[in-house]
Amino acid sequence: MNAEIYLWINAFLYAAFALWCMIQPTTTATFSGLSFLNVSGRAEYFAIYVGLEAAWAVMYIICALNDDLQFAGVFYSVFLYAGVVIGRWISIFQKGVASNNTYIIAILEIILGAWAVVLLSQY
Repeated sequence: MNAEIYLWINAFLYAAFALWCMIQPTTTATFSGLSFLNVSGRAEYFAIYVGLEAAWAVMYIICALNDDLQFAGVFYSVFLYAGVVIGRWISIFQKGVASNNTYIIAILEIILGAWAVVLLSQY
């Protein structure tokens, strides 16, 4: 598969997740193993899980639409997923997992990260 398809898939996933987090924050937080201790925690959740995820969706859309930016989108993805995968697996090995949802998310991140590495090697 080419870079444009990869970028569109990421755009869709981040847009969908940002929307889901905005509409059902308690459900999505629980799915991810998070809880809101107070309104500050909820504000932080919205900043990261709605704001940042929505910004990533827009970035992926822009990269998918512009041939000159597709390499940048794939390059960025390698580092985005490398950081997230490393951080998540360190936590899993240190503390274990409370639910299978963590593994579902981790596997999706590994797939998207590995796919980015393969695409990057084709440039």
